[in-house]
Amino acid sequence: MKKHLLPIMLFLGMVSINAQNVFDYESPETTIPFQFFGGAQEGIVLDPVANPNPSGINTSATVYPFTELANGPEWAGGFSNPDPLEGIDATNGGEICIDVHFSETNSLTVKLENGTAEDEWQLTVQNDVLNEWTTLCFDLTQAGEANNSMTAGKMFSRLVLFHGLGEAAPAEQIIYIDNIVFPDGGGSGETTTIILDAETAETTAGLFHFGSTLADSIVAPVPNPNMSGINMSSTVFELNKPANAQPWAGAFTNPNPTTPVDATSGMICLDVHMDHIGTISVKFEEAIGGAPNWIQSVSNTLVNEWETVCIDFTAPSLEDPFTPALGDTYSKLVFFADFLVDAADVDVITYFDNVRVVTSGEIPEYEVTFNVDMNESTETFTQMYLSGAFNEWSGNANPMNDDDADGVWTTTVSLPIGSHEYKFSFDDWTGSEDLNKTNSCTITTDGFTNRIVSVTADTNLDAVCYASCYACGTSANITWNLGVDDPSDTGVWLAGGAEFGAPGGNYEMSDEDGDGVYSVTIERLIGWEGFYTFTNGNCPDFSCKENIAGQDCANPDNFNDRYLDAGTTEVNTCFAECTTDTNCAPAAEPTMTTFSVDMNEVETVSADGVNLFGQFSNWGNIPMTDDDGDGVWTVTLELDKTIYEYKFKNGVDGENQESLVEGSSCTVTTPDGMFTNRLIDLTESEANSSAGVVCYESCEACMTNTTDLEVNNNLIKLYPTIAQDLMYLDVLTSFDNGIVQIISLQGALRNTIQIGNNTTGNAINVANYPQGTYILSLTTDTFRSTQRFIKI
Repeated sequence: MKKHLLPIMLFLGMVSINAQNVFDYESPETTIPFQFFGGAQEGIVLDPVANPNPSGINTSATVYPFTELANGPEWAGGFSNPDPLEGIDATNGGEICIDVHFSETNSLTVKLENGTAEDEWQLTVQNDVLNEWTTLCFDLTQAGEANNSMTAGKMFSRLVLFHGLGEAAPAEQIIYIDNIVFPDGGGSGETTTIILDAETAETTAGLFHFGSTLADSIVAPVPNPNMSGINMSSTVFELNKPANAQPWAGAFTNPNPTTPVDATSGMICLDVHMDHIGTISVKFEEAIGGAPNWIQSVSNTLVNEWETVCIDFTAPSLEDPFTPALGDTYSKLVFFADFLVDAADVDVITYFDNVRVVTSGEIPEYEVTFNVDMNESTETFTQMYLSGAFNEWSGNANPMNDDDADGVWTTTVSLPIGSHEYKFSFDDWTGSEDLNKTNSCTITTDGFTNRIVSVTADTNLDAVCYASCYACGTSANITWNLGVDDPSDTGVWLAGGAEFGAPGGNYEMSDEDGDGVYSVTIERLIGWEGFYTFTNGNCPDFSCKENIAGQDCANPDNFNDRYLDAGTTEVNTCFAECTTDTNCAPAAEPTMTTFSVDMNEVETVSADGVNLFGQFSNWGNIPMTDDDGDGVWTVTLELDKTIYEYKFKNGVDGENQESLVEGSSCTVTTPDGMFTNRLIDLTESEANSSAGVVCYESCEACMTNTTDLEVNNNLIKLYPTIAQDLMYLDVLTSFDNGIVQIISLQGALRNTIQIGNNTTGNAINVANYPQGTYILSLTTDTFRSTQRFIKI
């Protein structure tokens, strides 16, 4: 059963657009006469006439004739007389629509007046449909033509029409109008919720770009590049798809909008400005009611002009599970320009603004049947009830029944479309479910954890076990126990994978007994499996995620996350270690690591200098210095002894980072194939270590004059050449800036060591190398020497 309700306000920031007035000239109450002005018709008011062409969209009997005499003044027109009784309410936008019948191509202009010139608004629409009825609509959110005035917040009393404004008719022309529709001052109709317009702190968010050279950068709103037409606002949002970006490159809101997107009904609309015909795509994520993500696209029709595009919430998502957005509320917005289209060879900038939800005035209501299985419950009770926000959490408003005595209690209630919180209770709140916020069917608001359901149609919900999200006998509890040596003040979190998301959500771990072991237990279907990780801190950007790269429990194809196998119900491990118990080794002392990059082969070094960035800085810039002016830029950092990805950057902007070749000896490529970075392994480093001096965008030292280097393998002595742990290198001649590289026979760079100008006793630790044959290469400013050794 489907019902209709009056509109309800769901979020702060939602504003009502008033009900529609329709003037169809079928009765005195629905007729607006027009008094003509300008020329021989001055002061004349015509009566409605018979429809000259009752067909197509307009088969009504009576319409209104609007006559323009030959050689009349170019400003001749007609005004409503009498004016609409309840006025024209443009407070919250909307549109005026009129059915018209033209015999010649021309325009129709609508002007709204309110007694003062400052309050006038005017807009012209061209009509090319001849000898049949068509509808022309005038968008009240557009800036007026005469003085760029806006209708927002205004009521108007008079409607003025012009046929062919600005041009005198060479001969008499008669057009017919009918079904004039506009907002009036009474009742409730459409609603518009402003989500983002870059005009206030509450309606502004940065755009966190991904899938391109702008990845991990947040772009703030920018000045409007074309203050004209429907968008005269000063500030808009910029969506950049750089040259050679991934087809799926885009940007998501960071932070999320203050007002979430309520997709109960209606559509998402936004103003767009593109320099080509393409598509703009909008994706909804982080559904409050647990609905899947939703994405849809719409094409623009104008180039280098602002236009409004809308996507209906009933449209199925472009991605699995291909369901509509209808019925849930979403916290995060993601935007794409030309989604899944290969990027151009140049940056493509799309601007958008005034992101809003537009809904109709009627809220449908559906029958929802709730079922709870009490067979495994140990509670003692007489009567079960359904309690929720829809009945003001009453303990007895919606009793449930178990007529067949099978232990499953049921009740059916009528609920409006949307998300609703509820839980099962008994005996007028004598007791109720104790739900865990980690359960997949729950939501926690102001410290209260309840069930949540998204209503989009008549529904008979599957029976769930009392205090569980699943049918009785189908779920199991999974517990993670994590040893943490130095827990963060902002908490320890289970995160990652498709299930747990970023830290800061529902999966915070706790150490109730203070023994340094943090735990969390969740309920999932028997056989659940998936990726996960841990973070030491509440870092939504994963900057405090454990680094287990290279360890046996890390999956390098999924961001070095861990994996829970099906059937596992308990995990005992240590943060940043692949242990099988919580007896964690003390944290290793950090190492002072020096990074050096030779910029001598770079044509121009940026005036902003050279920067290092990587996992150790959450990919933020770390300035480097070249104090002696030799072109080699350095910086020394205190780092934990683990494995890090990093890069150098000629300047401060993301597009100026070095470009590295996938598969090179010093690089690693991210699982998504998007980024190739340098890799440094500090797990066996001494108190002081060096990444060596490398040429910018190369794994090797700069070799500008390699042909001038002497190749002499007799200038070094390596001993022993069959080694298990330590070897020693002597250099039999003086030199400056010595770089040692150890390379496997397969060409993989194992290590790079800077030995300065030290000639004797250079210790090289190969204890952790795999068994095999390696080549040691020493390159100095004057010569290169190589020698083989065997690791046993």
